[in-house]
Amino acid sequence: MKEEFDHIFHKIHTWLEAGCGVGNSLFPLMEFYSHIKAYACDFSTRAVRLVRESEHFDSRRMNVFQCDLTQSQLNNHIPSSSIDLVTLVFVLSAVHPEKMPAIACDISSCLANSGYVIVRDYAVCDHAMIRFDGKCKLNDRHYVRQDKTMSYFFYKEELEKLFTDNDYLMITRCRCSKLLDLYLRQRAYPAWTAFFVRYRDVIDDHRGYSYFNFDVEGRNYVILRTGCYPFIKYHCSLHPVIDTNVLDRFYTFLKIANLGFPCLVYGIAGLLFAKSKDVVRISDTVSIELKFWYKENW
Repeated sequence: MKEEFDHIFHKIHTWLEAGCGVGNSLFPLMEFYSHIKAYACDFSTRAVRLVRESEHFDSRRMNVFQCDLTQSQLNNHIPSSSIDLVTLVFVLSAVHPEKMPAIACDISSCLANSGYVIVRDYAVCDHAMIRFDGKCKLNDRHYVRQDKTMSYFFYKEELEKLFTDNDYLMITRCRCSKLLDLYLRQRAYPAWTAFFVRYRDVIDDHRGYSYFNFDVEGRNYVILRTGCYPFIKYHCSLHPVIDTNVLDRFYTFLKIANLGFPCLVYGIAGLLFAKSKDVVRISDTVSIELKFWYKENW
C-alpha cells in the first residue's frame, strides 16, 4: 500500500483503517508516516485487544475500537467529516451483499470533503473463488468458509456502483509503467516519443528513476524521466538494452544539486507551451491525457 498510495499518505492527516485485523498494515504505515493520526476498527474484539496490547501501539496517535460497520456505528467513535482517508482491504467481501450499501453510507458520514476511500477486495475468477467447491456456495459469487466467515467476489463495475450510488466520485488511475506500456503499444512502437503526463493522473511507480531500460513486448526503450511538477516528462527511445546505472545516478545528482529548480521551470513551460495532446486508452471507459511540445508524426 505504501508503494502504490504514497502520494496520498503524504498529504493526509487522519486515516481510518476499517477492518484492521491485528495491525499488520496499521503499525508499519504509522511508523513510516509519523504525521498521521489513525483510527482503526475491527468486528473482532480479540483482534482489537491484540492491537492495543502490541508493543507498537501508541495511544497518542492511534484510536482502536471494536465496531460492526453494518450497524452504522462509526460516528460513535469518530467525529463527522474528519477522516482524510479510509482503507477497506478485504472487508466488503466478508459482509453480506445486502449490508454493503450501509457500510458505504456510514463511511461517507465520517469522510472529510475531498477525502479518499481505497478499496481492495476479491474479484470474480480470483484463485480463491476457484478453490471453493459447490458445497460452500451460498449464492452467485457468494461463498462461506469452514470457519463460517463469508467471501464475496466482485465485478469491478459492481464495486464502483456501490460507491457512486452513495455519492462518491470514482478516481481511476494507473501506474506509470502501465501507462508507458499501453501508449507505446498504442503508437505501434515508435522509434522515439516524448510527452508530459500529470502527476494527479497516475501512480508514480518510476519515482526515483531518471534513466532506465523499459521492455515492451520484447522491444527495449531507453527512458529519460524527469519530474517537473505538475507533470512527469518521459523521453522514450527505441534502443537495445544498455547499462543505465551511471547515467541514472548522474541525472539524479543534477536534479538534487540544482535543488529541483530547473525541473520546476520545465513544468511551468509545459503548462504554457505544451499544446499538442493525445490520450492513452486505459480501459473502455477511462483515458489519460498526454501533452506534447508539438504534434508528433503519428
